[in-house]
Amino acid sequence: MVKALTRQLALNFRIRLLFLGWVCFGIMKTYASASENGNGRQAGRDVYRRPVPQLPLILDPSQILDVFSQSLSVQIHATAFSLDERHNPIPHVVEDFSVSSDRLTYDFRLREMNFPDGPALRADHFKASFENAIRQRAYAYDRFRFVEGFEDFLNGEQLELVGVRVEGERHVSIHLTRPDPRLIWKLSDPRYAIWQVETQNLAHGLGPYRIGGISEERVLLERNPGFDSGPSVMEFVLADRAEAIRGFDAKLYDDLFFYPLGSQEIESYQGRANIERSFMVRSYVILLNPRTLHHVEEREYLVERLKTDQLVNECFPDEQPVNQIVPRAFLGHNHPTPTQSIKRRPGLQRPLRILIVDGVGHEACLRDYIQQALQDEIPVEVSIRSNQAFHEAWLADQVDMVLPYVEVSVESLYFGLFNPDAAFPILPKRVVQYARLLEEFETSYSRVDQQQAASKICETVFGQRVYVPLFHSELRLVYQPWYQSIRLPTQSLAFIPLTRMSLK
Repeated sequence: MVKALTRQLALNFRIRLLFLGWVCFGIMKTYASASENGNGRQAGRDVYRRPVPQLPLILDPSQILDVFSQSLSVQIHATAFSLDERHNPIPHVVEDFSVSSDRLTYDFRLREMNFPDGPALRADHFKASFENAIRQRAYAYDRFRFVEGFEDFLNGEQLELVGVRVEGERHVSIHLTRPDPRLIWKLSDPRYAIWQVETQNLAHGLGPYRIGGISEERVLLERNPGFDSGPSVMEFVLADRAEAIRGFDAKLYDDLFFYPLGSQEIESYQGRANIERSFMVRSYVILLNPRTLHHVEEREYLVERLKTDQLVNECFPDEQPVNQIVPRAFLGHNHPTPTQSIKRRPGLQRPLRILIVDGVGHEACLRDYIQQALQDEIPVEVSIRSNQAFHEAWLADQVDMVLPYVEVSVESLYFGLFNPDAAFPILPKRVVQYARLLEEFETSYSRVDQQQAASKICETVFGQRVYVPLFHSELRLVYQPWYQSIRLPTQSLAFIPLTRMSLK
């Protein structure tokens, strides 16, 4: 009797335990369903997750070289002007501006706004940020050489840049020594963003987001007050290409913005993802270092040995040569090899150091092709490294040849990369003729004059064989369909935020 009662109690206990477990499971399932919005998203928590092959760094905007850190920086900081979809400058932090009749003085009135941590925007912030970028020799800093006092400030003879003057609390002016018709375009460069230089506050800028958290695998951004469009939270998550595609297919990530996709992959997403043809194109190039490969004939020899047309056909079979879509002297125009040049085999006492930038796509094919094309005559060391590592190796002259890619507009000219005095120099400084030609281009007001100047640069600079375009690939932006209202970038991977927002 006692045993039977004990068995009955045990059975009742197990039944109750199973019932309790079933109830708990139901509650948890209901909670999970309520806390997710069909795609693994928490209800009420508007999160945009972007995978990146290289985690962005939190840096002084003027010191950013890699596209990933810049894509983060433009979310946090804002520039005086931004560019619309057709690359026309429009006021951003600037509320309005005027230009004097002699085109030598620009007056800017700034918006009435505050940084997220409290301080009001002042003209002092504009001046300090601009001076910091010049002092730090930001990329293409010498484009502002027409600003009054530029050389004295750059050389340390003056403590401040006298051509940038604070006229009032939110009123600042720039004074030039000669007209510069592209000044406001230059002020849209994110390296010249307006931020709190005096306190070195890089987490709170005038952009739509602020830093919410940083780890070894992700960077979290939270939307600032005053911005009512776009996701409340953004995450930059470290992921290689295969992981990013798997995560995108599983709807864990919201775009494949930073990953090269072939035409068949693009086609496979038709109907299940949003695909937007961008105004931008991706240009694949070969860079040859003139500081380690001293003679043009050496560089010509390597280009001939590589047989670039065959390289493109083998590793990028779906792409078309750049000359089919890009006019002469514009980005990606493949300057013909001089037929009378005497080519010289590089007289190196060491292996040729070649770097393939990770993210170009088909890296293994490129590595094998280069080794096969050059190994018989020239010992080579081929490595696949990040974009940041490429910049560091190039500046330190630790590499002879690089296969990177750039993403810019078809209508943009690629001349800034060749500036011999820039922070990212390609040509040796003895090529002084380029500076004069660039000045001629930048001060040209008519399209015809610009095209003539561009042709001269094409003949003198491209003929140096430091830049060998391979092909253009149309940039297709693939992203999940639930963010229909978000306008993805149409200017540049580096220069425009993930979402198009306006200051309140």
